[in-house]
Amino acid sequence: QAIIRHGFVFPSFKETTFSVQGLFHPLIKNPVNKDLTASRNVILLTGPNMSGKSTLLKAVSLCVYLGHQGLAVPASGASIPYFSGISVAINLTDSIVSGYSHFMSEIITLKDVLGEAMENKKCFAVFDELFRGTNIEDALEISSATIKGLVKFTNSLFIISTHLHQLKDLEEIKKGKVATYFIECELKDNTPAFTYKLKEGWSDLKLGRILFEREGLNKMLS
Repeated sequence: QAIIRHGFVFPSFKETTFSVQGLFHPLIKNPVNKDLTASRNVILLTGPNMSGKSTLLKAVSLCVYLGHQGLAVPASGASIPYFSGISVAINLTDSIVSGYSHFMSEIITLKDVLGEAMENKKCFAVFDELFRGTNIEDALEISSATIKGLVKFTNSLFIISTHLHQLKDLEEIKKGKVATYFIECELKDNTPAFTYKLKEGWSDLKLGRILFEREGLNKMLS
């Protein structure tokens, strides 16, 4: 009854195909459905703050996880491989118990994923704003190294969201070895208009300063 009520569908499992149509997050009241097909094993997702990158990553991860549990998924259609490992790094936090910082948690998560990929396992991994826990210079350098390395594991699928616009100049992206998607947002009279539509390509739109000024923080701090 829940599957029918929410419009979920059962995915088909195919060895080399990852394609989801009409993808949505079930907790969003009026979602903008999205289509996502993995033409490469590494997908970079860009878009400004509040555009819906994390929500999309959660929706894709739900599809993969629920499908692997034998359940229907929040989409109108889905063909996915059977992955031996699923890793979702969203909202990682510092760990007081282990003594890990946010950045170290990212490092350990990536290391675990690479360990499985190096054993020729078929891995699915999602990283939301990878390496945001360190300074921008380090983040850019090690993000570049990570993307270049992940491209080699063609048996797996890695989806990474990022605010590092400089990654656009990466040779792997220029040569089409990495797929790029962005979530659309338009500026109208210096006000962001979020469409939440997923498109192929790259977004260079930056909203941090605009949102900062719109909320009057410049005046409050002057």
